[in-house]
Amino acid sequence: MVRGVSPIKETKLSSIRLITSTGAPFPQAILQEIKDLFKEAKLCLNYGLTETYRSTSLAPDFVDSHYLSVGKPIEGVSIIILRQDDHLADVGEVGEVVHRGEGVFIAYWGDAEKTQLSRRLDTFAPDISPDISSDNQEAGYCVYTGDLGWLDEEGFLYLVGRRDRQIKTMDMRVGLDEVEAILLEFPLIAEVAVAALPHEIMGNMIVAAIVPRYENEDLTKAP
Repeated sequence: MVRGVSPIKETKLSSIRLITSTGAPFPQAILQEIKDLFKEAKLCLNYGLTETYRSTSLAPDFVDSHYLSVGKPIEGVSIIILRQDDHLADVGEVGEVVHRGEGVFIAYWGDAEKTQLSRRLDTFAPDISPDISSDNQEAGYCVYTGDLGWLDEEGFLYLVGRRDRQIKTMDMRVGLDEVEAILLEFPLIAEVAVAALPHEIMGNMIVAAIVPRYENEDLTKAP
């Protein structure tokens, strides 16, 4: 909206009181433009997955001082950071973000294997044992988000990337391996490597390095 084809910069915006985000931090340049454009509005930045809906929230009072953060856990939720060995990370140490408490999804439709990778027993809450007879199907479970991040001494969460090759571009989750697979379906492509580069508007820009396929020619001798 800020840098696209919308007429927002010519629109009267004084009635806007609150702007809120959903799943990921804003690029710093975009955040500043939003603040400049909506001068009378407060900002509330949030982080969460489809599997958790909402995990953390950065209240308006902290947007200026902690603009690189996605905030603190919402009510009923706690966030922990785990190392690769599944031990708790220290303050400031990067690891996988794990969502505990309320909001844990039940399952991926028709995909039990993927469900087991993301929705796991919460071994950090031994006093809470899953009760399959209970209507509360999220109790005793947590979500391994696949996101990498760290917590500061005040409990603010900062995201730094992904454990896998999934990225966000234009606020849409994209699997880089899936893009590679699609490109390899084209008969004129022999090899491809797909990566993401930081982009101030899109968040991440997808780029592909391609080796073309030359029909009936030795690839090493092709121009």
